[in-house]
Amino acid sequence: MTTAASGSIAHAYCHYVGSAVHALPAHTVPDHETVHAIRKDLKRARAALQLLRPRLPPMDYELQKHCIKDLAHALAGARDAKVAADTLDQVLVPAKSKDTGHVHNLRRRLHDERDLRASTDLTSPRRRLLRASKRIARADLRVSASILSSEMRKSYRRTRRAMESARKRPTAARLHRLRRRVTRLKHQLEMLRIAPRLQRRLQRISDLLGADHDLWLLRQAMRTGDSPGRKDTKSADYRRLAQSIRRRRKDIQKRALRLSATTFEASNRIDRPVQRLTRSAGHHP
Repeated sequence: MTTAASGSIAHAYCHYVGSAVHALPAHTVPDHETVHAIRKDLKRARAALQLLRPRLPPMDYELQKHCIKDLAHALAGARDAKVAADTLDQVLVPAKSKDTGHVHNLRRRLHDERDLRASTDLTSPRRRLLRASKRIARADLRVSASILSSEMRKSYRRTRRAMESARKRPTAARLHRLRRRVTRLKHQLEMLRIAPRLQRRLQRISDLLGADHDLWLLRQAMRTGDSPGRKDTKSADYRRLAQSIRRRRKDIQKRALRLSATTFEASNRIDRPVQRLTRSAGHHP
């Protein structure tokens, strides 16, 4: 038996892939709002694909996954440079740093990099993903409620492990992995229309970790321009900006990890929502 939601997972996957692919202009560079929307669609498609995994041959699953990843990576450079530039504006005023000297140079470099990355040719990854997604559209991939329940429990456990790893050692890589897991789990809950309260908590965690990652991108951009002999990297404004980023990240990480710990405190928190999903299968033969 399948639920109404389970029968729509493959449809949701094709919808999000189609939305992402068709939002890309054919011969022009996409604007930053379009890039942001496309990346959100790709994240939702990745979440749906994970739920479809038990019904897909391993090679097909890997093909879809890598096609999504290739297009997301092609878009990431322009998005990261844009985010770093925007984050610089947000940090400058509270840090009481002036937009002069190295700060001005940093801003100009970020804008130059943003424009350069935005010119990346997206034709090939776009075409590969569209071609791969047609294999899903042609297949009968209705997923049973029992399989969906199993996949949701796996997704929850993966996210919980990522939380424990980030709490143990909150590196940028581990925090970013936690954010990806949290976001994917939230999208899956949305698709299945279950656990709205958990969805809201996951959204708050994702927002906090996203803010932390944006600050990390800015700090990395600053380090790219660092060199031991440059006077501007030792200026008071430079140090004040770096200190402000460090303080903000420390505060945001503390809040995100505290909320994550309370959210994933129970190893079986996902059980009740997925049990409802299984019970509802009896009403959707």
